[in-house]
Amino acid sequence: MLKAAIIDDGIDASQFKNVKSWVIKKDLSIENENIISVKDNHACTCLKIIQKYCDMSDVFWHSIKILNDDTKRGNIRQFIEALRLCEQLEVKIIHLSIGTRSYSDFNLIEKSIEALCDKGTIIIAAACNEGTVAYPACMNGVIGVKCDFSATDQQYLYNCNTLDNISFSASARHILRDRGKLRLSLQSNSYAAPLITSKALSLLTRRPYASFEEVYLYLVRNAYNYSESMHVVYFNPRSCAERILLNIICENTDNRYSMQKLKLKCSQYNIHSKSFLNELDSLDLSVYNEIIVSFSCAEAEEKNILTYLLYRYKSKIIVYHNNSEFEYIPSEKKDLDRLWIYKDKLTCGTYFNCGQEITIPIIGVFYRNLIELTELVDKIKSGFVSDGYHCEVFADFSQAELIGLNVIPENNIKEYIYECICFYDCDVAVVGFRDIDKMKKLNDFDVIVYPQDGNWVLIDENSFIADNGSKTDDVYKKIKSIIE
Repeated sequence: MLKAAIIDDGIDASQFKNVKSWVIKKDLSIENENIISVKDNHACTCLKIIQKYCDMSDVFWHSIKILNDDTKRGNIRQFIEALRLCEQLEVKIIHLSIGTRSYSDFNLIEKSIEALCDKGTIIIAAACNEGTVAYPACMNGVIGVKCDFSATDQQYLYNCNTLDNISFSASARHILRDRGKLRLSLQSNSYAAPLITSKALSLLTRRPYASFEEVYLYLVRNAYNYSESMHVVYFNPRSCAERILLNIICENTDNRYSMQKLKLKCSQYNIHSKSFLNELDSLDLSVYNEIIVSFSCAEAEEKNILTYLLYRYKSKIIVYHNNSEFEYIPSEKKDLDRLWIYKDKLTCGTYFNCGQEITIPIIGVFYRNLIELTELVDKIKSGFVSDGYHCEVFADFSQAELIGLNVIPENNIKEYIYECICFYDCDVAVVGFRDIDKMKKLNDFDVIVYPQDGNWVLIDENSFIADNGSKTDDVYKKIKSIIE
């Protein structure tokens, strides 16, 4: 039987078949405990929605209770222990109509979730009802779900390339039977996620070894807004999949723009655009599932290089660029199903307001050298995090997504950063620029940092904070003293 888990406030196993109940106490002890409820609780409602839309006769459920009956809350240690239990039980799919908004929890959750994802576990998680970032729903490698208030019954839609990384919006209005009486579930993200879990189970009960990508694309192709012209290709920028990065450089490109020294989870090669044919011919890329192509300059033989790679290899081709007018359509239509081209994230519109002022400190960092820029913004972020602040980092080049940074769009920069600040609910933002013209479009910094004669100079509005330059290690301390 397919093994599944639901981490919540515990299922009343007497109402379902094939359920084993676990309870993780506050001291992290794990017990088998049968739960009897007078009326359907949160977990029972979720499982009844799943049961309503798929055949569960071949699914064995592990119900893992971590939420208190009265407060409906648990702690992060219980949640991590529940995820460890899922790994030990070797479940194939985990349903989570719970999550955390606490920034201090995120790193802990990432490690546990990534360990499960590496083993092929499918995780479906409800987004935060307040519309802010929540883990694990907003993580790469997790199928995040939110409520579509206009949808009913089995309807759900696919959300493409959104800022919140929530891929599906689903109906939360379901007619359920509770002890012989009919009732309607509440409209919330908690009761939208079970519909997506039921759809995933419809595939997994037939194909129990389906990969995350296969489940994801199955869900996309069964969404009510899907059309064949969409050509959805799944790509996880932070995955450990077998991949290689080809950094395409031009004659006028110097080491300042090279990606080769960035800390990426893959092999890297520099390919010169003028001699790309000879250089690519000397490489055997057939062992890689994904070939990432990073164009670091304009006029880099983009079309010829992509045509060559698509013709020679069956791998997925991932394209990063920094040209808002970039466009490539392969000659073979079937190649669209394995070609992923970077596009600016779509804002959700929840917080969009052109007249709204940004109220948290914004630190602008300008440097054309990509390596120096990313190292400095990382040090500034680490300083804020160590001091207990939630800091989000942005950069003006698309490849920054590969190292976990937010990428600012070509236009509407201020509005985009404002919505990100609201979504992430952060305390401070650091924005790194290699393009001075993009930096001028924002023009709303509390502190600006830029290089001069081998040192870093800090500017507060129109005043020099350190006209003789600052060493990298001192930059964070000076910034903090300015904004506090």
